Amino acid sequence: MIDVAEGRVISGDREVSREVLFDRAARAASGFAALGVGSGDAIAVVLRNDVPFFEASYAAQRLGAYCVPVNWHGKTPEIAYVLHDYGAKAVVAHSDLLPQVVPAMPEGVPLLVVLTPPEIAAAYGVPKERCQAPAGALVWNEWLAGHAPMPEGAAAAFSSMIYTSGTTGHPKGVKRLNLGPDFAETVARVSREVLGFVPGRPIRTVITGPVVTRCQIFTVCAPCGKARLSFSNRASMRRGCCD
Repeated sequence: MIDVAEGRVISGDREVSREVLFDRAARAASGFAALGVGSGDAIAVVLRNDVPFFEASYAAQRLGAYCVPVNWHGKTPEIAYVLHDYGAKAVVAHSDLLPQVVPAMPEGVPLLVVLTPPEIAAAYGVPKERCQAPAGALVWNEWLAGHAPMPEGAAAAFSSMIYTSGTTGHPKGVKRLNLGPDFAETVARVSREVLGFVPGRPIRTVITGPVVTRCQIFTVCAPCGKARLSFSNRASMRRGCCD
C-alpha cells in the first residue's frame, strides 16, 4: 500500500510535499503581486510537466488571476499570439524553451526562468547548456526565495484560461469562471463522495495528458491533504514508469 500520510508531487528523483508546494506558491503570489499582477490578470506558463506549473497556478489562484498554459511545442509566432492576445502580465518558462519564448515576449513583461530539471532534459534530449538560465535572468527558485509567503485569503474555485488549438484560425482563449468558495466546496464534496478521494484511502490512476490536466485533479484532492501525483515525461513513460 502506498504512503498517503502527506500529499506530494513527484517528478524524477524529486519529491515536493503539499506543505512546501503551497509555501512556494504563496511566495510566488507575493512575487507576482510585486510585479503588478492582480485580480483578473494573466500569468502565462510555458512549461512541460514540472512542479513550478503547480506553484504558478496556485499563485495565480491566490491573486484571483488566470493561469494561462501555453503550448510549449509552439513556434515563436504562436506563442507570441497567446501572450499578446490576453496581455500576459508575467511569463514562466523552462530555460531550454527560451529560444522560442524570448522573441515572443511582449515589451516590458517579466520573464521568470525555470531551470530545466534532469528528468525533463533526459526525456527530451536537452543539452546540458540549455538547462541553465542566461546571465541576468530572473531564475524561479532564486526569485521565490526573495519573497515572503502571501497570507491565505478566502478559498476560491480554481480558475484558468485555456487556449484552443487554433485549427480553424487563431487560438481562442476560454476562461474557466471562478465560481467562488461554495462551488469549490461542492467540487471537493463530489470528489470525496463520487470519486472516492477520501483521506486515508489510497487511489492509484494514470492520467495520459499534460500537467494542466493533473493540476486540476490535484486541486480537487488538495483539500484532504492526501493527493499524491507522480508524473513523467514521454521517455520515462516508455520505460514503464507506471509498472
